[in-house]
Amino acid sequence: MDAPNTRNTFFGMLFLKRMSDVFDEQREEIPARSSNTLPEAEVKSLLEDKISYGDTFFVPPRARWNEGFTDENGQQQPAIKNLHHNIGEIADESAAALEEANEPLEGVLKHINFNEEINGKAQRL
Repeated sequence: MDAPNTRNTFFGMLFLKRMSDVFDEQREEIPARSSNTLPEAEVKSLLEDKISYGDTFFVPPRARWNEGFTDENGQQQPAIKNLHHNIGEIADESAAALEEANEPLEGVLKHINFNEEINGKAQRL
């Protein structure tokens, strides 16, 4: 992989990780602020509501570094940090999901291709 593509891949993954970490910090505070006043089901609903996170970027389940998710086919998927196969493909999907969930990120992440071909060779993570 050449330097510009290595840089894009590295910073793309670093950005995904950082956004997820900041989101997780905010996610831990929501139950602490409302658990005494709201039923558990309502607290769970708040955890998945973008508005609950204020200025923090909302990280959809597919893009969460430390937490697995159930995909559109009902299959449980591992957290990004636990991936061993198809890392580039999942990173592409995660970046797209993060961008789609946050209007200020429009046009920022989807162009990064973690499985880009360079000189006819696939650059796989």
